[in-house]
Amino acid sequence: LFSKTGFLIEKSTHLASSPYGGPVEKNREMNLMKEILAILLERKLPRTNIQEEWSENMCVKNMHNFNLFLKSCSDGLEIYQQTAIANLNSSGSLWTLVICTCSGYILSTLKVANLSELYWTRCHRLVIVGKIGQIFVYSPRGKLLNQFAIDKDLKVIDSRIFYGIMGNTGLAVLTENGHIFALNSVIEAVPWRIRDISRADRPSAWTVLLSTSGQTTILLIYGDDFYAAMQGVALLLLNISWKLSGGEYIEVVPNWDYTRIAFVHSSGLVQLVNSDLTLISTIVLSSTSFSSKLLWCGSNAIAVMETQNSLKIISSSSVAHVFDYTSDIRIDTELDGIKVFTRNELIFISCVPDELVDVIGIASTEAGAILYEASQKLEKGTPGVYEYLNLIEDNMDKAYQQCLIAAAHQFSPESQKKLLKAASLGKSLLRRQDTSQFVDICRVIRVLNFIRQPHIGFSLSFPQSSELKMRTLIDRLIDMEHWPLAISICDYMKIPIRDGVHRVLAHWAVNKIEKVKMDKESGKDCDFPTLTELIANKFANHPEVSFAGNGLIVIFSDVAMKAVEAGLNEMAELLLEKETRLNRQVEMLLKLNKVDKALAKAAKSQQPDLLHIVLSHLKRTQKKEIIDHLVLKLPQAMCLYQDYLREEAPPHVYALYVQKDDFIRQAIYLLDESEITPWNPFEIKDKTDILSKAKKCLQNIKDCGSVQILAEAINFFHLCENWNSKVDCENVDRTSVRSVFIWAAGNNDDYLVEQLKKSFKLSEKQCVFWKIEAYASYKKWNHLDALSLSKKLPFGFMPFVEACARYGEHQICENYISKLSSAEEIVEGWLLIEQPVKAANYAASKNMVTSVEKIYSRYRMEKEISLAIEKILLSLKMG
Repeated sequence: LFSKTGFLIEKSTHLASSPYGGPVEKNREMNLMKEILAILLERKLPRTNIQEEWSENMCVKNMHNFNLFLKSCSDGLEIYQQTAIANLNSSGSLWTLVICTCSGYILSTLKVANLSELYWTRCHRLVIVGKIGQIFVYSPRGKLLNQFAIDKDLKVIDSRIFYGIMGNTGLAVLTENGHIFALNSVIEAVPWRIRDISRADRPSAWTVLLSTSGQTTILLIYGDDFYAAMQGVALLLLNISWKLSGGEYIEVVPNWDYTRIAFVHSSGLVQLVNSDLTLISTIVLSSTSFSSKLLWCGSNAIAVMETQNSLKIISSSSVAHVFDYTSDIRIDTELDGIKVFTRNELIFISCVPDELVDVIGIASTEAGAILYEASQKLEKGTPGVYEYLNLIEDNMDKAYQQCLIAAAHQFSPESQKKLLKAASLGKSLLRRQDTSQFVDICRVIRVLNFIRQPHIGFSLSFPQSSELKMRTLIDRLIDMEHWPLAISICDYMKIPIRDGVHRVLAHWAVNKIEKVKMDKESGKDCDFPTLTELIANKFANHPEVSFAGNGLIVIFSDVAMKAVEAGLNEMAELLLEKETRLNRQVEMLLKLNKVDKALAKAAKSQQPDLLHIVLSHLKRTQKKEIIDHLVLKLPQAMCLYQDYLREEAPPHVYALYVQKDDFIRQAIYLLDESEITPWNPFEIKDKTDILSKAKKCLQNIKDCGSVQILAEAINFFHLCENWNSKVDCENVDRTSVRSVFIWAAGNNDDYLVEQLKKSFKLSEKQCVFWKIEAYASYKKWNHLDALSLSKKLPFGFMPFVEACARYGEHQICENYISKLSSAEEIVEGWLLIEQPVKAANYAASKNMVTSVEKIYSRYRMEKEISLAIEKILLSLKMG
């Protein structure tokens, strides 16, 4: 990061001298050389509101005999441009903590006891480490997000913050007893402890290192012994060839990406090493710098405070420069530089980027420098442009890239414009043009220029913005409540609407709700309809944003649910009225316990699944009486609810039928109940009462035919009640007239047969059918034969054949077959007693080809029978 030809500062005039015969501006070069002591770029922002928080007793951590901490939101990777200042009160027991922007705008004020250290996380959260092991996590606006204790009876004397590769922010603390506890994430805190070393003293220096794989390693130094500790692994003694003897190491400081580490020795030496612990260089510090904490300035220089108002920055090659200020200063680190806090200013100092040295460095011979000089000549209209461009024709792409990146590194808009013009010139001369990178860089530069303004206070450099990413910048603007700016940047940078504008709008709405909650708690009147309309109007142009929120609740909170959590149920309902997606609206109404509205909307939706969800919720949370009252008003819900109850609670569904005077469903339910009620001669009244109720329901709907049938059924049950004294009737179905008639005929109970015939108006044909079945089933063949000789038979002899065949009396069956008059019946009779050959012969004698074919098809799998029938069929067809 240090130029071999000299050093530059931003406020000097940019110069690119020509080694190719072009004119050299001697006066500008001499003026620049007079300022050659400036090693670093310097950028200032005014501090507008911080003076009242500044005192003579202001210091950064580890400076002795002072009682105020200052912590910029800039540790390692936290490029978030907020500052936390802690001031100890006169009693020495309570700290007043002020969180403000880099331009001095105060965001929040907190009161903290037993303060040990302040840190900022990657996700823009302030971590407060207490002296007794308590950890508090706050938002920049002072809202407590999380708090926990690392361990009981813990006294913290030192701590370190570290940043994982997965975006997590970890914390390690050193206790008074020499124990070290660590958390891989302060948001999801799970403390772990490294194994102790059998030493009575505490480490003289220690830090936390992260490998490229994300493995957390704690480096401890006892005198000149180096140890490495990891989670769940025993401590490892390291063999360090370059360690110094005599004295001890007093501080270990890694740079922002843990690729380099600075070891500070009590002898005044600082050893810079790589992440693999190989020595790079050794720097000698003055004795006045020992009381100041060492910080990295980028990856190739370190910074220490020489005095209360001077800062010394030393490169890895031991080139040093001292910055003197008119008042006391406090310092903090960024990934590419140092922040210096004075009473009135925030000054950002960073090493000169290689891209700037290549393009505007003194006597630079890089292609970018020549392209920049050609662009300047073209703008002024001086000759020599073609010659300059011809020199870099083969390196035009490199020149274009150098000018473009150099423009991004600049803070001055005028310098940016000049470099971008040079890049645009180079781009126009490329054989293959890809404007996407140029457009992207221009967009980023414009965004950075805007957020660097004092009223925003985000003094981001280009490397910081590249590390931060645009989405994270949007999150920071959301935290700072810069809503219009956040939306404008989302649109301008073409961030996907779901990750950009929608997130901003959702957070804006939640912020409005939180403010209304505060107004309500303070006793102010809240105009919920007006606020609801305001939110609705903002969301009107973005239909994908949901007021109930499954689209955004994955990352944030549902707007309506936030209103509920804030105790603003009325506002939540108003918000839900704007919701266009019915399923989300119903789900949120259930969460609000507005079950009547949810049920009404679900029933109106004509979506059975949605209605199922509501009814299931009601069954889990409400009493049956309340559910009954709700569903009675809604036919769709009532039908579905009844389906539930039929399986789970049949008596309950019958009660609903009665309540709603649904006589048809009452009758159906009672008939089903009667059917499944078993016969009990001692409790026959139960069955008859059920049928009587069903009969009454059918009378109400004037179904005369069904009423008559039920009346007969009731009479039949009463008849069977008087029949219980008879023997051998245990297995008779008392609910069937047919079964009782067959039993009576088979047992020669002529009186009962006549009684049944008369009571139920049985026809003569029906009675003969049942008698045939009764005589055959009870083996009363004489009675069956007598019945067959009756001259008033209402049908032929086929029922006799069927009854005898059914009960295996084939001989008797053959007698009745001989009395049949129909050829088809005779064939069917022989088949009933399994005589297919006789059936086929008879059919053939009557020339019934179709019947023979059917018989053959029926018995084709039986070899002997099929052969015999086949012969009959062939002879019939040939004859």
